[in-house]
Amino acid sequence: MVKANPGEVTGIEDTATSQTKIEGGNGCVNITIGAKADVTINTLNGITIFDGKVATGNNAISLPSGVYIIKVGNTSSKVVVY
Repeated sequence: MVKANPGEVTGIEDTATSQTKIEGGNGCVNITIGAKADVTINTLNGITIFDGKVATGNNAISLPSGVYIIKVGNTSSKVVVY
């Protein structure tokens, strides 16, 4: 039997997604991550606009106005670009 103590780490968290911030902006989406990660940006119609790696830190990706599904690592978010 395995026992876990309060405050004890019992799993591994993906640092790329644990420190991820995704925000829609004026003509771009801003992605802030704690570690280099794979990013996919799709329209609501399923068209892939961007598929690649982004660097640690702040990344701005230019996009036309619209609503997008952004996947960073294993985390997905819906954002609006205006």
